[in-house]
Amino acid sequence: LWRVAGFDPAHPMFQHIARLTALRRSSVALRRGTLEVRYAAASGGADEVPEEDAGVIAWERAHEAERLLVVLNASLDDSVADIPTGFREGVALFDALDATDAPWVVGERGVVRVRLPGRAAVVLRPE
Repeated sequence: LWRVAGFDPAHPMFQHIARLTALRRSSVALRRGTLEVRYAAASGGADEVPEEDAGVIAWERAHEAERLLVVLNASLDDSVADIPTGFREGVALFDALDATDAPWVVGERGVVRVRLPGRAAVVLRPE
């Protein structure tokens, strides 16, 4: 069907959308879970120097024992943010979209520091 419609299944964008689709299918929390916004960077005017957390928004999806943290950086620049979560201190979180990334470890009071390049996203889940 995809080839008939003119899509190239080998194209990186097609592959990325396929990974997102597979992740959503495998996660009840992403399909039906509660949604709680955990972090949203304050907006600044175009003339302002970008803050360290410019463009970052994060939310958690949870269903029963499953919990995921989605973090997006809409900025063109690298951004870093300390995001409060519902995870316990010491929990290692892994990017469900890129298994090669090192884990993010939840710190005191359930806060995790996430640094992302511009226009990047992670979907973090405990192992």
